Amino acid sequence: MNNKQQFDFYVANGVLTATTPEIRIQSLINVLIEALYIPIADYKGLTKVDPERIKHFGIDDSEPINWGDLKCNEVVKLHENSFYEWKAIVDEAAPGECESLCDYIQHHLQSWGWDVLVETEW
Repeated sequence: MNNKQQFDFYVANGVLTATTPEIRIQSLINVLIEALYIPIADYKGLTKVDPERIKHFGIDDSEPINWGDLKCNEVVKLHENSFYEWKAIVDEAAPGECESLCDYIQHHLQSWGWDVLVETEW
């Protein structure tokens, strides 16, 4: 059972009542973003982007991204006739110029059953 199937199952059976698909997608995207960072030794709670993880996940390190404040703040349901069911906005990356970052997030969301278009904005 993938993530979306689990989510739908739990909602249908009353296990999840205080969340929405938008909140779940936003949370998953922010977990995927956090996976690109490593802790900074001797600085409790601080992290920095990990060039090895960026490379491993196929993200182009020349894309204009503000790694210091990268996050998803918005997920919206799209119209019935849209190719995607959801659209997510990742803040602090240049609109239309961060294709590999969007691909990384979309690929993982799709593998978990979520049909999401990911876009970036400042």
